[in-house]
Amino acid sequence: MFIVYSLMLVFGLIFLSLNPKDSKYRWICFALFTCVIGGLVAHYVKETFGSNMLPKEYFKSSSVKYLPLYLLDTYSFYFFPYSFLMFSMTHALSANAFFLKHKRKIYLIFLMPIILFYLIFNVYPKVNPSLIIIVVWAGIYIILSNSFLIYSYIKADIKAEALIVCITLIPGTSLTVYTDYILVLCKNFSIWNYHDLIAFVSVLIAIFLAMKHGIMGIKIKIEKKDIETSMKPAYPGISIINHSLKSEISKISMCADSIQENNITQNDIIEKSVIIIRNSLSHLSNLMNRTMKNTRDIILSKKLVSLKDIIDSAINLNEIDIKQASIDIFKNYDSNIQLLCDETHTIEVINNVLRNSIEAIGENGEIRVSTGTSKKFIFIKIQDTGIGIPSNKISSVILPFFTTKNKDSNFGLGLSYCYNVMKKHNGFLEISSNVGHGTSVSLYFPIHRKKYIGK
Repeated sequence: MFIVYSLMLVFGLIFLSLNPKDSKYRWICFALFTCVIGGLVAHYVKETFGSNMLPKEYFKSSSVKYLPLYLLDTYSFYFFPYSFLMFSMTHALSANAFFLKHKRKIYLIFLMPIILFYLIFNVYPKVNPSLIIIVVWAGIYIILSNSFLIYSYIKADIKAEALIVCITLIPGTSLTVYTDYILVLCKNFSIWNYHDLIAFVSVLIAIFLAMKHGIMGIKIKIEKKDIETSMKPAYPGISIINHSLKSEISKISMCADSIQENNITQNDIIEKSVIIIRNSLSHLSNLMNRTMKNTRDIILSKKLVSLKDIIDSAINLNEIDIKQASIDIFKNYDSNIQLLCDETHTIEVINNVLRNSIEAIGENGEIRVSTGTSKKFIFIKIQDTGIGIPSNKISSVILPFFTTKNKDSNFGLGLSYCYNVMKKHNGFLEISSNVGHGTSVSLYFPIHRKKYIGK
């Protein structure tokens, strides 16, 4: 029995080690931990009091004898549905801008019932839980959790991976509603004879699927996993370098053609072309040096910079393409805003968004760049009048290597990189689009007013 629960803890710790900063992995680790606590309590109760009933003292005693047991039991009772719901929600809504912006408030809202339970239902000197309320609440949370998992499967581009998560989690959690909540409400604890067996079968299923297909980044095959984990983080860096190289080489080629085609005495054309070439080479050099040195991860080197200057730098990198496509740029940003960020990566993020806008517009359109501040964020908003993105594709544009079949559709390789850079800044991307009317991309950076904004 202890081997089974130890394996569950190991799974939780492995999930957490994949990316400790990702709330999805923290929540699944938390949920597995509460499940282990619940299983151990159930095993102890079965061995101590028998499998068919609990003593009256467990709920009615005025002594503190059973208080630790009750607290552990309620911890599992309350926090398993909550942590599992938060995991499912975070997993399903990882690309939802509203959720990303307000997720801490959402976490707190769903925590409120647990706080009320501890305040309303006496723990000492007399334990007095309302099992009906708790069971209904837990059932709603777990049903919502499984609904989010099903939603993530429906919306997923890679159906097989999402299906494996559903197969691993939905049957076990659905059975938990019956065994650990409904039967407890009926004062029927006979099912606890099979509690360890249920946990054992669930772990076996998880291990089998992890060996066969992999679950949320875990694949039990050490040699293959080591190769995959070494290569996977390098793909976005390599891809973005390739993406940038093509773009900047194209600009350099255009400048060379411009110099060759125009009269050599036109010094203004030559001088301007040389400046653009130097800017492109400088930008590429910085990007390649920074990215190639950190292929396993995006490492930020933050400093205080003018938001206006980094936006203008990104716009200047695209000046030739903007003019050739007859695109009008409208700027509306505060020259006094300063931002603590990685200058090279931030310029490249803005550059990628602008490139996508230019490609989406084609010819004769508008790009509007504006900035602003809210209570917690500094934001850069880039709007275009391009072809737009279908609503069923918006959640996928930040996936590595995601492209649409039509080459004129915007947002290819670049947005995966942009998403990772913004995440490293503890910020996020917000994307909205209307097919045929254009797309809006907002970049949100966390703000500390004493450091970030000066006038």
